Amino acid sequence: MSSQTRGLEIRDERLESALPVSYPLRDFARFAFSQLGPFLVFVMKEQIALATLLDEACLWRYNQLLIQDLENPVNVELLTCRRMTVGLVYPPYQLQPPHVNRIYADITERYPYQTLQHLPDGARMANPMGDFFIQTTRMQVNETVDHFQSSKEKSVDLFQLAQSKLSIPQFATFGIKLTAFLPVPDGPNAAQLLENTAFGAIKNNLELLGPGRQGAGLRIVLHQDGVHELKIEPFFGDLTQLYVELDVQHPTPFNDLSVVEPRMDAAYDYLFREAKGFLETLV
Repeated sequence: MSSQTRGLEIRDERLESALPVSYPLRDFARFAFSQLGPFLVFVMKEQIALATLLDEACLWRYNQLLIQDLENPVNVELLTCRRMTVGLVYPPYQLQPPHVNRIYADITERYPYQTLQHLPDGARMANPMGDFFIQTTRMQVNETVDHFQSSKEKSVDLFQLAQSKLSIPQFATFGIKLTAFLPVPDGPNAAQLLENTAFGAIKNNLELLGPGRQGAGLRIVLHQDGVHELKIEPFFGDLTQLYVELDVQHPTPFNDLSVVEPRMDAAYDYLFREAKGFLETLV
């Protein structure tokens, strides 16, 4: 090998910052093969050395894939659920203030809701982490999520405590909404990322909508076991994050609260399996 080919010239700035330009070829080969396998492309100062024999088209393609991986450092494993809303809808129920007061007394023995606000159609119990509504046609928990398992168990417990006093004969609908965020730390911001990927084929056509565009997102509705509505859009308050929302509704009547927990688990699993897998194709 000539002296001209012993130093590596890095075409990508991120890779250049990670590895010295004079990195020895032998040591770099060991590193690169451990990461990329037998299709590694070496870009030399004046020539190209291939780890395996590839035609020119394959060479160009693998080189582009290498650059693409370096330019899109979004890690879908960082998708994090931050907020949860879960609710039960039922036919109108004659809710009286004494009912609410007894339920509030039972709940505050376990959970620190500091305030009780009576409403025209029920009540709201609240603390800085979330709140719990009991109204004539619904119960709803809004909760900041640190650990989904504990938030889920708390929600189920709140419903059971309320139901033990109200004895509602039948529920019409169960719903859960999970709000998650995915960091987009480098390169294009969240709005640019979605326009380059999800809207790549029609990106130029978006100009037809007029000036002032801040970004675009996706809304996907699926009728499966329940109605799933998935939203993926830039988080306009902070464009270093993607906003991901999953809303699942089960509009089938039921009378046993035992169905609530498995449906909550199913929604969480969908967010971190199907929805997360779809995100991988976008970033």
